[in-house]
Formats: sequence, C-alpha cells, structure tokens
Amino acid sequence: GNPLAEMAGLLVNILSSPVGGEESGKTNPIQASASKLTRETVKLAWSGIISVITSLNAKNKTLKSLVDEDVMSILIESVCGEKSMGDEEDDEDDESMEDSDSSEDGLGDSAVFVDASEAGMDLDEVKDDTPDDSKESDEESIKDGTGDEVIELDPAKLENLLLEDSDAEMSDSGFHGILEHHAGADKALAALIKLKQEARKASQVERERIELCNRLRCAGLLDTLFSVSVFNSGWIPIEAVLGSIVPILRSRKAIAKSIQASSSANAKKSLSERNALLDRLSTLLKDKISKFRCTGHSEAEELALKASSDIYEEMKRSVNVAHCSCCSVALITAARCIPNLEDNDDVKAIYVGSVEDWSTRKATKIHARVFEDLIQRMPSLASLVLKEPLMTAVRDAHSPFLKCESIKLLSALYKHDGTNADELLSKKASSSTKECCSKVAETLQYALGDSSLQKPKHRDEVLIATKHFVNYLQAQEEGILTDAEIRAFQETLKTVKRNCKSTGMKQMCKAVYDKISVLARREIAEDPTPKRSKDSKAPKSSKKQKKSKK
Repeated sequence: GNPLAEMAGLLVNILSSPVGGEESGKTNPIQASASKLTRETVKLAWSGIISVITSLNAKNKTLKSLVDEDVMSILIESVCGEKSMGDEEDDEDDESMEDSDSSEDGLGDSAVFVDASEAGMDLDEVKDDTPDDSKESDEESIKDGTGDEVIELDPAKLENLLLEDSDAEMSDSGFHGILEHHAGADKALAALIKLKQEARKASQVERERIELCNRLRCAGLLDTLFSVSVFNSGWIPIEAVLGSIVPILRSRKAIAKSIQASSSANAKKSLSERNALLDRLSTLLKDKISKFRCTGHSEAEELALKASSDIYEEMKRSVNVAHCSCCSVALITAARCIPNLEDNDDVKAIYVGSVEDWSTRKATKIHARVFEDLIQRMPSLASLVLKEPLMTAVRDAHSPFLKCESIKLLSALYKHDGTNADELLSKKASSSTKECCSKVAETLQYALGDSSLQKPKHRDEVLIATKHFVNYLQAQEEGILTDAEIRAFQETLKTVKRNCKSTGMKQMCKAVYDKISVLARREIAEDPTPKRSKDSKAPKSSKKQKKSKK
C-alpha cells in the first residue's frame, strides 16, 4: 500500500478521536493539555513528512506518485465530510449539516437511542435546556402546560394509569366493549414523547458539533500539503490540487446553507464551529490553493478545462457573494494551468456566459465580484475576454444598477493610475485594448444619453468611467481616436451639461470636457493636417481639378 496514505489515515483517526480532541462535557485541564500536546505532535509529524518529501523530490521524481487518489480521499473527506469526493451532483449537499429540527419527522423513537449508542454517547449526560434534576431518573415528573397537574413518567406507573383506571376498562354497556378515552394518559404520553425528542435533538446537535471540531482539526493537514514550498517544489500532482477544489466548494456551500438555516436554539449551539470551518475553507481556497502554478504537465489543459467547467457550474449555484468570490478565485486558479490561456476559446466562453448570466437573468447567482477578481488577478485575460460582453451589458442589462456596474468594470480595464499599466498586459491584450477604444467611446456616449441612467448617482458613475477612459487615451503616445470621434464625445458632454441641474455634475462634465479638449489639441499638434474618418469622401472641387489636369 501507499505509506503516505497509511500515515494520513492514522493522523486523521488520531485527530478525530477523543485523544486528539476533547470529550463532550469534560473540562478536565489535564485531559485538555494532553489533547493539545497530541495535536501538536500530529502537526509536527505531518509537517516533517511533507518536508522530507519536498527535499527528496529533487533526487527522486517518483515521489510525486505518493500523493494519489487514496491520500486525497482521506484528507478531503476528513475536512469536507464523507463521500465528498464523489462525482454526483450536489444540489442537496447540505443534508448532513442541516438544522436538526427538520429531520425529526422521519425518524422513529427508537432511532434516537440507536444513533446515540452508535456514537457512544450517554443521553443522561447530554446537556439540554431543561434543568438537570429533571432527568436524573425515570420517576421524575413534568408539569403540563397549565402548571397544575403533575404527570408521572415512570413506565410502570404509566401502564397502571392506562389499564387500572375505571375509565380505561372495557365498558359492559352496548354490544361491543369500548376502550374509553383517558386525558391523563394522553398528557403522560405527550410528555414522554417530547422528552425523547428533546434528548434526540440534543444528542444530534452534539454529534454535529463534535464532527465539526474534528473537521477543523483535520484542516491543518491540508494547509500543510497545500503550502507554497510544496507547490514550488513541483512534486504535488495537478490532479490532487484541482481535484480537491470542487469538493471544498461544495462542503463550504453546505456549511453556509446550514448557517443561514440556524434559527433554533439547538442549531445555534454549534454556530461558532460552523463559522470557524467556513472561514477555514475560504482561507484554504483563497490563500493556499490559489498560489498553485502548473509546471509542464502533458494533460494540464484537459484537467484544467474539466476543473474550470465544474467550478463554473458550482459558481452558478452560489448561495451568496462570499461563496461566489471563492468560486471566482478557484476558477482563476484552474484557468492559470491552461497553456496558451489567452487563445483558449473555452475559457473565453465561460466568462462571456458569466457576464450574460449576471446582466440578463434576474435570478442569477453570479456576482460582479467574479469579474473584479479577474481584472485584479489576471488583467491580460480580463482585457481580452471581458470588453465585448461588458459593452453589450451596458446596453442590454435588465436594470440601471447593472448597467452602472458594467460601466465601472469596463472602465477598470482602462483605468490608468499614473504608472505604466501597459507593462502589466501582454502584447496581445495591450493591442486589443487599443483596438476597442472606438467601441468603448461609442458605449460611453450611449450611456451618457441613456434615459434610464439620468439619476445623479448613475450619471456620476458614467462620468467617472469616462474620465478614466480619457486618462488612458492621454497616456498613450499615439492618437487612438479620430477627430470625428473626439468631436462627437465633446458634443455629447455639452448636451449632458446643458441638461444637468446639479452644479456638481456640471463641474464634472466640464472637467471631462476639458480633458478631451486637451486630447484634441494634442492630436492637432502632432499632426497639423486634420484627420478624416474612413467614410469621408474627397471634395468635389478636387475631383474637377484632377480631371482638368488630365
């Protein structure tokens, strides 16, 4: 067998046992210290193993085969839950972490004690909201809703209550004997069932809390495996990294859903553990796995495209902005592994589809954070794949808010902060950015005249985006827009300024207009002969002169 898999299984078992954690309801400081020492020992042992493999990898390339499917299954399932490495769709993946109140209808009374027995728990020791002295024996009593009558819960007394009372005897009157109703027995049965349900819910919540604590402790093993030093050494296979992203995302979504559904008092008892595990998985995706870079793998493109497609499907089912952001970073991580990424049509199709889904569907689960992350982390790819769909979104988005968001994202591609931003872009991206300037100018002019963007807050966003775009044009050595395009821009700004009632907005229009005027004067200084658009025709007089010369 694989020695690394055997060691990983051993360490996971230690961290998931009372030896590596804490027992329910136990606050013995000696036991707590021993458990902490055990966890530190496990951490040092795992770190040492990973360090040795990293140092030996330079001499023995076969060590890469140690991190196989068995190792990753053990580690991922210890953090994300059992069967998290399966290929099935996970639309209902939050069943294991669901609020305990929602599952009580499908279980019989005996299942409570079976589950508790399998978990090795004593129901008498489980803490509940009721006083402790009410559970010390079966002969204790519970008051009914009025607080007047006391109902005995001892099984023997309950049987006597059902059978010995004269009202419960078979009536001699009538052709058939009738078992008459007994109100006291009903109350006793209801109280006994309620006690069982409360005990079962409390034990279920405690089991979930213990499971969350175990998963939190095991997350440290993945942190060590997905470290920068391991990635730089190149001995961890691409399958291990990319194959773990979707299970982590699905587990994170299940926890996020369970937190949103945590409304009952029992569910809130494990809320802190859920939040801690949610943050741990987010950190694992954004700060650990995101630093992975593929180094010359023959099947990298196929594996990365498969992972990108799966992540995209997961992103379309995001539960909130935070989860969508994790999916976005994961998608970028997978895309980085694709060779010749800027020429890949599949990746472009994913982002084009994302913009269309985000801007046109009211029930979309995709957020603008996806495109902000791409612009920040991979500006060259963003310049190549986002400009066209964003210009379409400026015109076709289903709300003014989304139109403004599209304009902000579009201007971020042209934002010039005083540094030589073009150096961050590839030659292909830089060339594409310049070629699209005319279309971007037309889009901004359309937005300035759009009747749905006449509110001050919307108009401000369009003017700010226009200012960023003009700053980009001024930073270029050669002229990009024609004289006709510059004049059209100026006329649009004049119209907007005339229609504005706000003094601040008029001042902003004037500032942008002055910037464009400087740009126009620079064009004239560089080339004294006025530029003509491609559609302009020669004057008729010149044609006559040419004919006369002939």
